[in-house]
Amino acid sequence: MIYIAHRSKGFPVGEQWQNIMGRKMAAKILKCLLIAAILPTVSPATSYGILIPVKQKGSGPLYRIERQGKWGYVNRQGRVVVSPRFDEASDFFCGLAKVRVGDLWGYTSESGKLEIPAQFDSAADFKDDRAAVGVNALVGVIDTSGHFIVNPQFGEIKPYFGSRAAVWANSKRKRST
Repeated sequence: MIYIAHRSKGFPVGEQWQNIMGRKMAAKILKCLLIAAILPTVSPATSYGILIPVKQKGSGPLYRIERQGKWGYVNRQGRVVVSPRFDEASDFFCGLAKVRVGDLWGYTSESGKLEIPAQFDSAADFKDDRAAVGVNALVGVIDTSGHFIVNPQFGEIKPYFGSRAAVWANSKRKRST
């Protein structure tokens, strides 16, 4: 059995974890732990305060890092691809990640270019090339170029499922197509 030290505790990682959690989950955890263990030895990311080696399912190839309160991204080899300059950052979906600059949200590409300027009060991750964004307490939907496909008019929009999304306007549920 393999133990990984975490503060003063050891956690079983080998076959016992596979029996408890299933092979796929154990493999994902081991992969994340290996990446976290390797990164400090091969990259300049060692001076970063936070490295998030876990990403959401279906997200892009980069990992978030934090240094002195700013967020950026590294690749699998631990090389900094986007220098930390965002106040908050999320994973990449459809080639874009939502990022906060000051009090406003925008979207950056994997190269670090702010593809959709920070102009929204709130933002959601892209799914099927669409994302819900908030402007002046109303929510609309943009495409990956930043153009509104549904103007801000709702109180809330849930993620699209196919061509439909649940929306809330005046506390009533409606469906958009």
